[in-house]
Amino acid sequence: MTDTSDSFDLPKKLPSKQPVNVLLVDDQPANLLALDAILDDLGYNLVKAHSGTEALCRCQGDDFAVVLLDVQMHGLDGFETAKRIRGRERSRHTPIIFLTAYESHQLSTEEAYSLGAVDFLVKPLVPVILRAKVAGFVELFEKTQQVKSQAEQLRQVERREFERLLARENARLRESEVRKAAILETALDCIITIDHEGNVIEFNPAAERTFGYRREQVVGRQLADLIIPPSLRAQHRSGLTRYLATGEGPVLNQRVEMPALRADGTEFPVELAIARIPVQGPPVFTAYLRDLTERQRAERRRNARLAVTQIFAESLTLQEAAPNILQAVCESLGWDIGLLWVVDTQEKVLHCDAIWHRPSAHAKAFERTSRQTTFAAGIGLPGRVWSSGQPAWIPDVGRDGNFPRAPVARQEGLHGAFGFPIRHGSEVLGVVEFFSGEVREPDLDLLEMAATLGGQIGLFMERRKAEDLVHAAPARPGLGQGSPGTLRVRQRRRRESLSHAEGGALRQDG
Repeated sequence: MTDTSDSFDLPKKLPSKQPVNVLLVDDQPANLLALDAILDDLGYNLVKAHSGTEALCRCQGDDFAVVLLDVQMHGLDGFETAKRIRGRERSRHTPIIFLTAYESHQLSTEEAYSLGAVDFLVKPLVPVILRAKVAGFVELFEKTQQVKSQAEQLRQVERREFERLLARENARLRESEVRKAAILETALDCIITIDHEGNVIEFNPAAERTFGYRREQVVGRQLADLIIPPSLRAQHRSGLTRYLATGEGPVLNQRVEMPALRADGTEFPVELAIARIPVQGPPVFTAYLRDLTERQRAERRRNARLAVTQIFAESLTLQEAAPNILQAVCESLGWDIGLLWVVDTQEKVLHCDAIWHRPSAHAKAFERTSRQTTFAAGIGLPGRVWSSGQPAWIPDVGRDGNFPRAPVARQEGLHGAFGFPIRHGSEVLGVVEFFSGEVREPDLDLLEMAATLGGQIGLFMERRKAEDLVHAAPARPGLGQGSPGTLRVRQRRRRESLSHAEGGALRQDG
């Protein structure tokens, strides 16, 4: 069957981690034994199959450098076996060498090649030719495997580099998120981010505290429906639409003051700055808001103190100063009605000496009742302030058990009130009270300011009383009412009174 006399040098095998598989297919054991004898010393893993069916099973589980396939076999012959081997994805490109016992076969050599053969050897086989052909295909297989291995190694290197870069980028993103979270968590200003449709996508803790919403309550909802007063919502939406269409936004990167809306429906002033965040895709906007309530309150109180100081300087009597003082406090601090009560030391009661109210306030009945009423110590708001010598606050006079004017106050829509004593030293000279159409919770800073104001009014009253006594005293030679000495005394006292009042205002501001 075979001729073993001829030989020549074969290509050296490429080093391999494990022997390369070579599939020998023949239904004759003697032929398989002869093939094994020819190829055994080449170091390949020779896998034997005794039929076409067994060969198909072998190809299904292993990869082969080459298949030596006998044409004449019972059952599946070599050609049908080759066709099925080539028809499977795993063995589609496996080289097949046909082995036949004679040259003239029912299929031509061309047809054999068309079935997937890469070579066609006729028995008896020449060992050196068979060994050379198998060695060539094994070398090609090993080089292919080496290229695949190198490609896989390159892919692994690239994958490891990609994973390293990805891990670094993820770490950077996590660090950025941590910094962002820290900024959002610790920022004193409200930070609110919305998308191009006006939906909230970020709401920091300061915003939660300021507006009264929890973050999970607002994320995904329209910003306009949450914190923008109803009167401004259409303007907000049209501005957003205009920016998306034209890229123009007059409020972007500007600081503006406007009213905002809390969860409980109350409005309050804020300072607002809006910036576009540079991200891919539709625009995203971040709004930075600061509650101006305290700042504006401090400014209003400062304005009230300065106004009162100016009134002291320009007024000669309490009757002249009182309405202006009440008006200055009401307009500066947002109260609707102010009343000044003076102690009648003979009857030991308080009677109303001055009233001022906003033109919009419905206070005729309350004013009439107040002018017709006197209060003893401990009765009503004026009486309890007189009795204690301390400021007092009533959130809602309609619900207070010691407020005789409650029916008329309810009738005219008055609720919040506070009062403070007019003092000179330990003596209470009168009481000032203010009313609002809103329920108001106690404001300790305002009460402290009011106590200082009461001291200033008391000092003004005593100064004027002292001047009246001077005016009423018999004129001494050289010190008549119109004399330079009298004028100097009056001017000095006026400067002292103004200086004292201004000093109190400055201490409040400081």
